[in-house]
This record gives sequence, structure tokens and C-alpha cells, in this order.
Amino acid sequence: MTTDIINIKLLVNTRFSNQILRGAALAYLPCIQKAWLRIEDGVIADFGEMADYQNSKISNSIDA
Repeated sequence: MTTDIINIKLLVNTRFSNQILRGAALAYLPCIQKAWLRIEDGVIADFGEMADYQNSKISNSIDA
């Protein structure tokens, strides 16, 4: 099942790499304002700014 959550006011901790953070790296917290998030089978599959959102044939859509 695929779910899109759209019109998220602020999506926090949007890092593209999966690595352990230490020291000064912890001070940087990337965020996206006006965001969307796609969940497929319980796993985050994609995310981005609403300006880049392309609606697809999905099972469920939630307007935050």
C-alpha cells in the first residue's frame, strides 16, 4: 500500500545519507518547508517540496 502525505508544513531531518553523526554534525538539522512524504509498505520511499510533487495513482492520500 502506498500513502502520500501532502502539504506538510515542516518536514524535519531530511538527510539523504544514512550515517552516524557526531560532534558538530549534530548541529545541522535539514528541513523542508511545504513538503510531501511517500510511504510504501510502511517504509519512507520518497519526499520533497510540494512544488516538485507529482500526484500518482496511489491508494491513500492524507492532506496534513
